Amino acid sequence: MGEHLLAVWLRSPYGLKVLTSSLYCDLWENHGSMAKQLDKPEGSLEPRIEQWLRQKLEAGQHIEKVSSRDYLLVMEQEKEQEKDQ
Repeated sequence: MGEHLLAVWLRSPYGLKVLTSSLYCDLWENHGSMAKQLDKPEGSLEPRIEQWLRQKLEAGQHIEKVSSRDYLLVMEQEKEQEKDQ
């Protein structure tokens, strides 16, 4: 798929849902303990991933190559910022 088609696909509701689901599954499969910590209250992780992706899109950022590691890094940074406050 060409980059321009991929960008359009990921901005569609279904494309965004597929990417969200992919990141969610990858977190549980490869970073299970972190996913468990982030999924509080239970069932909130997947909607938060989707919200994070939407925020990136609204900010004009590309999400074509986003990974679950990117999400974990952002969550760690937010956790550190909360400690500093």
